[in-house]
Amino acid sequence: MACRCPAPPSCFFPRSLPPVSANDPTDVDLVRRLANLLATTRLDPDAWQRLRAAIEPLLDTHDETVTTSPYALGFRNGGETSDLDRNARHPIATGTTAIFPLLHLEMDEGRVVVRATFGPAFEGPPGLVHGGFVAAAFDMAVSAAASRVAVLNVTRRLEVRYLRPTFLGVPLAFTAVATAGEGRLIDVTARLTGPDDRLLARASAQCASLPATRFADRSGTVRGSPEANPSGEADSE
Repeated sequence: MACRCPAPPSCFFPRSLPPVSANDPTDVDLVRRLANLLATTRLDPDAWQRLRAAIEPLLDTHDETVTTSPYALGFRNGGETSDLDRNARHPIATGTTAIFPLLHLEMDEGRVVVRATFGPAFEGPPGLVHGGFVAAAFDMAVSAAASRVAVLNVTRRLEVRYLRPTFLGVPLAFTAVATAGEGRLIDVTARLTGPDDRLLARASAQCASLPATRFADRSGTVRGSPEANPSGEADSE
């Protein structure tokens, strides 16, 4: 029987935990709706003034020097939290970030399905989902499938073949299956289908498992700095 649940997905992980961010997915969806509004509507000056009055005071309280997310800090702080629990709290998976549509994850025997609907904010060609966002959704499905083999992993290679247009505003399903490869490598195949189960795109990927210490090495560091990778090793080797 299929297990269906909005993230964080207890079907992927032993326990379903609240996100480390205090943000609620329902509240964050207001920002997604605003992004879709701005993508489709030219606001008049009065509307912009009201929007600024509501948002700017909040932004003024934000310390822009803080670039480390609570999710990343979970790897650095260690403690008794397991790798499974840390992984389940990723902000895209939990829906607590507005930069991506809310994802719904399912697990059938041997496969993972990620369902999403892209609004106007994610437009590429007129009326269609931008291919980069399609690839990003594939990456989430690939990572979730690979997590069934190795909980913590990174994508080493992702190749997407776009077969048909992917329209905005319709339910999409990204289905992925992972198999163990050689050593730390995990091979994944995936497909994208529309509401009529018509095949829209295919993807193949290879992931590499990583220990939690490698994730902890990067939390709270500046990208590209020596501190971000003290071992100097490549993740994909």
